[in-house]
Amino acid sequence: MNNRPPNRPPNRPPNRNSGKNGKRPMTPFEEKVERDRRRRAEYMRWRVQEDKYREKWESSNAKYHSKSSAPKGRGQIDISLDKPVTDDKNLYINAEKDDKKAKKKSYIIRNILFTLIGLVISLFLNVLSISVPYTPSVVRIDFSAFSELWVGLAVHPIAGIVVVILKNVLYYVIRPGGLASIPGKVILDSLLIIIAWFIAKGLINSKYFADKNEARAYVGLPTRDTATFSIFAGGFLSGIIVAFTSLLTMNYIQLPLLYKYFGNQGYNPDSVLKSYQDALAALHGKLEFTQTLIPSIDSIMQGALVYNVPICILKYTVSSIFVAMLYNITNQFVTRNKPE
Repeated sequence: MNNRPPNRPPNRPPNRNSGKNGKRPMTPFEEKVERDRRRRAEYMRWRVQEDKYREKWESSNAKYHSKSSAPKGRGQIDISLDKPVTDDKNLYINAEKDDKKAKKKSYIIRNILFTLIGLVISLFLNVLSISVPYTPSVVRIDFSAFSELWVGLAVHPIAGIVVVILKNVLYYVIRPGGLASIPGKVILDSLLIIIAWFIAKGLINSKYFADKNEARAYVGLPTRDTATFSIFAGGFLSGIIVAFTSLLTMNYIQLPLLYKYFGNQGYNPDSVLKSYQDALAALHGKLEFTQTLIPSIDSIMQGALVYNVPICILKYTVSSIFVAMLYNITNQFVTRNKPE
């Protein structure tokens, strides 16, 4: 009995992979292609329905129902097709606005609180000013510039200048005898904050450091903290500039006020010069090698260059070191919830 299909050629072997209705089962690759085709078809059908639904929704303009047509009950929303949706009634927009207002308020309060803390610290450090051994009596050192620079770099230079002004006003109330030095301190400390801020921000946002960190990240190395170095460099460089600027403020502001308001207490050019010469003589007796470096002081400006400038550089450098160490911690506190 011949079981060969009538339409099959006699010399052709039967197809062992033939399935129902004579169709060959699909290979795994063909099944994957077919599934992808069906998914695309279903997605396109969904897109057509979605577009129709969106057009219908936008044409309706999302209007609220009136109270007469849809009275409110417990757990219901007053929806109407009579009034369009406005921003003041949109719950999502209102919630987003309230969140932005709360973050802005929190940011402002945090900055004001930090500024007040800096003011208290600055006033406390100014009151604790000390005399350096073997220096004239008119030369004193304080580290109040630390908190002023701290606030100026962490919050804003204007906040730091406000701390400088309020600190000196309160210090005058506590000790009126420091009137002659207050104007010069306000100018120098404000100048310190402004110059340090420009230098530090320029270094932090510089392309050089950005390229360096990008190259380290590309090879899998951890990025370096550039903020600490930038803050210290800004404070140190601005401290040197301000230290030499203090010669001008001393010659044209501090000394004239000292002679005018405290001349009856014995402050005059001769007495101030003698205080520098006595301090140098005491230094020569303690450290004999200084006689070769500084044989004598013949003018007040020369004495200021020998004593005032190094002391200014010292206090500004120390202040910059502490500000650089605390900057990253305080910056996270101050800039939290900062509005964009």
